[in-house]
Amino acid sequence: MKVRKLVISLLSLSALALAGCSQNSKANEKIVHLTEAQEISTLDSSTVEDTGSSAYIGHMQDPLYWEDENNNVTPALAKEMPEKSEDGLTYTIKMRDDAKWSNGDPITAHDFVYAVQRLANPETGASYAYLVENFENAEEVLKGDRPVEDLGVKALDDHTVEIKLSKPTPYMEHLLAFTNFSPLNKKFVEEKGDAYGSNSDNVLASGPFKVEDWDGTGLNWKLVKNPDYYNADKVKIDGADVQVIKEISTRVNLFENGEVDNTTLSGELVRQYKDNPNLKFKPKASISYIGVNHKNPLLANKDFRLALDYALDNKEYTDQILATGSTPISTFVPKGLVKNPETGEDFVDEANIEPKVDVKKAQELWEKAKAAVPQDSYQLRILSSDDEGSKRVGEYFQGQIEK
Repeated sequence: MKVRKLVISLLSLSALALAGCSQNSKANEKIVHLTEAQEISTLDSSTVEDTGSSAYIGHMQDPLYWEDENNNVTPALAKEMPEKSEDGLTYTIKMRDDAKWSNGDPITAHDFVYAVQRLANPETGASYAYLVENFENAEEVLKGDRPVEDLGVKALDDHTVEIKLSKPTPYMEHLLAFTNFSPLNKKFVEEKGDAYGSNSDNVLASGPFKVEDWDGTGLNWKLVKNPDYYNADKVKIDGADVQVIKEISTRVNLFENGEVDNTTLSGELVRQYKDNPNLKFKPKASISYIGVNHKNPLLANKDFRLALDYALDNKEYTDQILATGSTPISTFVPKGLVKNPETGEDFVDEANIEPKVDVKKAQELWEKAKAAVPQDSYQLRILSSDDEGSKRVGEYFQGQIEK
């Protein structure tokens, strides 16, 4: 299928936002009023899958490393960059000794080891468990053939982590900055059991904010500054009030009235606000694509999938439906993410795989697919998020496929 470079779900590469934040006149606090298109699904860093929930886990959990605005890895809970062996198979990481959980417990190397073992444990059912695949013994651990304690990660002492790899992994430091590798307080997680991460009462914070007033399904929650955070003096706001508003037009109206401090835009609204000084285009190294269910006999047919690929117009989609500055591409690597270190050329440009539309070819393939999968009628169901932008995208694809 064709790949489309987007920002959040199927929404936008732009955000309309005020600089600074609102003042809570009653308490003289600096509170930002944020809007989101989707609810939080979980605050469990082991099992989280969606970027929206991951972002809020990132507000409340510190990993060993952060990636800055230029994608450079910098220490967070780690004191310094890791010490690597000459063969690239052993990483030794010194952690801060002044960091603590929001319940007062110290954050230790054992918390990181537990988090990685929990991520890899088949019983956890984590979608991102495969990220540990280059850890020593990972293949057997992921299959359940060896205990998680055999995974190539251990605490040498309370503040020193050792990671053993089965092969060199050049992106290892970036991996350690990923949400799913955030340390976890073993005693707390096991005490909460299946309820861990299900609401704001069943998580601990190690980062700049605590999530409060989230009941697990609600459309409103708060970020509250974490006074126990080791870098609390560098956090410039006191918190945020967050509400999920799925209609972009409603968010824009609230923004115009000064009731919220941000909104994403798409479609006609981008054109309407193109000269607004608050409009910010921020490229994201993100892609979106259509996933197909191969249990459906029609979708299992390669000719039909190719027919969809030839029928759907990426450029029309990005220019007319999204209208957010998104780029039509046909690779699983977004443009602007990776360059050839020898030539400096963007990987996508170097691959030179251009999106193509050929309706005649699509119809020829459709006839072949019908011959291979004969049915009296054909019906497909498209699943999408239920916010305004995603619905519009789903309707566009529906129309294109039917046509």
